[in-house]
Amino acid sequence: MNEHLDKLYREFDQLYRDIGIICAGCKDYECEGYVWLLAEEAETLYNQNIPIVEINEDMHFVHSFEEVDGRILIDKPKPPCILRANGLCTIYGIRPLVCRMYPVGFEYDDGLVRLVLHEDCQFARELQGEDRRSFFQAVIGIFQSVPQELIRRLNDEYAKVYGISIFPEGPNLFEAIASIDSLLTKGGDEHVKVQTCTGLHQGDQDHRQGEEVDRRDRSSSLKS
Repeated sequence: MNEHLDKLYREFDQLYRDIGIICAGCKDYECEGYVWLLAEEAETLYNQNIPIVEINEDMHFVHSFEEVDGRILIDKPKPPCILRANGLCTIYGIRPLVCRMYPVGFEYDDGLVRLVLHEDCQFARELQGEDRRSFFQAVIGIFQSVPQELIRRLNDEYAKVYGISIFPEGPNLFEAIASIDSLLTKGGDEHVKVQTCTGLHQGDQDHRQGEEVDRRDRSSSLKS
């Protein structure tokens, strides 16, 4: 595991150390959507017998995709995570960065990848006023504590994921914390409310029709 990625893991675990108190009373839907992975995260999960989907040989996702007659479908928005059982994460100790970060996440807005706080989370909704501002500064500080190379890589990886994303009906409210560009230059101090909601493009529509989708498991590798 990349030592700097591991540092992000530890820092977000510490940031959310008390979140379980709020989560215990939460009625929101949990662990939905396509979980994208960095390559080393995909390898870690794959080595633990977790099925991984690879798209275009350079994007990796936890396999929560629907399958029909052996063909992987990528057009369902917000599928439930297959790694959740009885309300708990079955890979909690090795869960990927995007899971550890939530409700902080990445969004593409106005030509930039931004760190955002998703509002479809009880923790986020209860975070108000000075507590929210302090939380934003803590998130910015976490990312500025790791080398810029990793920040750029996360930016580029999410940009690729966004490139195959669509916007199904129903807005998802979030507040921008900082653009990745600002983290790399001036420290990230822009805050703005925006709305978006992402799914994944169907592979047989638009200019992305040539995308290849692989399912990797312990016994086979399939392409559609």
